[in-house]
Amino acid sequence: IKRGFWSRIFFCSLELINDNVNKTVIVKRGKNKEFILYSEFALFIKLGEKSLVFNLKDKKLHFLHLKKKDIEAFAEKLNYDLAFLIYENYHEILNSIVRFKSVYLKDSQTEEFLLKRNILVKVFQNGEKYLLDLLTQDERYFYLEILKPEHIDYVKRIRTICEDALNVKYKEFFENAENYPLTVEQRLAVIRNNDYNLILAAAGTGKTSVIVAKALYLVVSKQAQPKDILILAYNKNAAEELRQRIKERAEKIELDVTEDFNIFTFHALGRSIIQNSKERTYLTKFEEDPKALLRWVDMWLYSYLISDPQALKLFLRLFMTHISFDSVIKRHSQDLVETKEKEIFDEELRTLNNELVKSKEEQFIANWLFLHSVPYKYEDNYVVKQRVEVGFDYRPDFHILNTNIYLEHFGIDREGNTRSDIDKETYNELILKKRELHKKYGTVLLETYSYDFAEKMIESRLHDLLVSHGVKIEAKSSEEIIKGLKKNDAFLEQLELFVKCLKAIRVDRISEEEVVNRYKNFHIPYPEYYGSFFNRLVRDYCAELEQQHAIDFDDMILKATDKIKSGTFISPWKYILIDEFQDISLARLELIKQIIAKTSGCVLNCVGDDWQAIYHFSGGKLEVTTRFSDYIGTYTLTKLEKTYRYNSSIALTVGAFIQANPEQFRKDVKAPCIDNNPHVHLLDCRDGNTYKILAEHFVKENKMH
Repeated sequence: IKRGFWSRIFFCSLELINDNVNKTVIVKRGKNKEFILYSEFALFIKLGEKSLVFNLKDKKLHFLHLKKKDIEAFAEKLNYDLAFLIYENYHEILNSIVRFKSVYLKDSQTEEFLLKRNILVKVFQNGEKYLLDLLTQDERYFYLEILKPEHIDYVKRIRTICEDALNVKYKEFFENAENYPLTVEQRLAVIRNNDYNLILAAAGTGKTSVIVAKALYLVVSKQAQPKDILILAYNKNAAEELRQRIKERAEKIELDVTEDFNIFTFHALGRSIIQNSKERTYLTKFEEDPKALLRWVDMWLYSYLISDPQALKLFLRLFMTHISFDSVIKRHSQDLVETKEKEIFDEELRTLNNELVKSKEEQFIANWLFLHSVPYKYEDNYVVKQRVEVGFDYRPDFHILNTNIYLEHFGIDREGNTRSDIDKETYNELILKKRELHKKYGTVLLETYSYDFAEKMIESRLHDLLVSHGVKIEAKSSEEIIKGLKKNDAFLEQLELFVKCLKAIRVDRISEEEVVNRYKNFHIPYPEYYGSFFNRLVRDYCAELEQQHAIDFDDMILKATDKIKSGTFISPWKYILIDEFQDISLARLELIKQIIAKTSGCVLNCVGDDWQAIYHFSGGKLEVTTRFSDYIGTYTLTKLEKTYRYNSSIALTVGAFIQANPEQFRKDVKAPCIDNNPHVHLLDCRDGNTYKILAEHFVKENKMH
């Protein structure tokens, strides 16, 4: 392109030559030549009526007074040449994100995806006309549907496109992977392949079908081989069922699988990892005989208490408090505000002598008498030689055996005031009647009061009262106290609770400091003692396992986690599928997180139902499911809400009941079987005949159907 005759007269001569062979624009001004490489152009060239503008990376060049008839052709050709160069330069970037049309975009890839999208949009915005002609059909569709639109959720959009494409591509597989074609929800659960995937499967919605189909789909779609896939079931029966169903369905769809999928329970997985790390995996006798562990804790506790009088004294205090230890141990600080005091402090008040008493003050007095070898009976009948008519059933709080001495504890302050729920006048009149009764029949009445506790004088008052009336007081030895404790029904309960706490502390890896903090948060006295007590119990238990050269079930998880964390065991798994995820414990979760952390690109699929969590007693943490993002990270959620297990009436009733808890996931469970009649009945089973009536009703109903 050149300037016209008159332009050359008034201005210098100018000629622009597009050398597309050398990818250069030659600018001739008189005898001078300037070479501009295509790569120096930042944007496509623009044209005016008799002008062109070159947008270079470091400057703009304006060329005026050009031949009007040649401008458009020159610009068109040069822009196409520039477009081709840009396409060559950015083709790899374009392809790297176009692939997400058929490959699920993970959260870990979204930042890079959006960055590349923004780069391409900037490149395309001034030369769309030229670049579109160079794109393939898939690339053009991707640009128009994903890159070009503004103000949309690009990640959600590309994932939807991917899901639709894969649904079509693997339609035949989805229709034959199980006995019945997979539902739309099940297909999405199989296709979605984020870094972390949570599949909430309501009862009867086919969660096992999803696990089976997911495992086979990964192989069919060539994303993995069976050896790359780890499937975890809650128990041996569930693991065997998955093993059989996967094998059967693989044969049905004629999938040639030359190797087995890795299907384990968590404990079997842990044991396998430890064995692969060349460490012993002999199972402790405590797992084979649970009573053996109870006996060991009993012996350990005896040794612990007999060795230190101060430890025994503090233990008696906590024993008398009747704290539900596992309620404290198992709760996280985030749950404290939701925990009622009655869940922590048992309502039942039992003494060291195994009596059930009415108040903590009576409990203290009874225990003091026991510890000081004073024989007594709680609420014994008031019996004297002659018939007593007092107008009320009189049972003094404590009768000192083999004497005519009775001890009454009155709940008043020095002014005779009572608790707000007790009538002061009536209560004080009753005190006077009791005094008169003892005076009349010649029995000794010793009195203590609530203000003795308030003024911290109760122990000295008990001592002085009894000694002054000839009652022998002698502190029991540690062995006598422990022997007495073992006769107490509550002592066995405490041993069982200590076993639960031992398990909970190990499984959740709760430090001594955290135990102390949990007790402090509940405002329970002696938190440091609890921390020290449980820390020593756990430490000595681990030492006992070492002495046995054995491991327990918890060790299978804990030691396996350590092997992966230290790099002793290298995980070969790229995909993890977990069944019954709602019942996962923190220890099992940590094992999974270590596998993921040590395996680049490992994908986690968790299948479960927060409405069916039933294993909290054995360490299951429902909050790992309901607060998935807090415990694991951002994830893709798929809900299976079409149930074949029950009718619409039951689905509606169950949903309304469970979702009254705001912590549960919202689910709209639908049942193909529509029934508006009530099928959930609330029965009062305190009457023993109810079970008989109920059984007869079901027998009758089954005969009718």
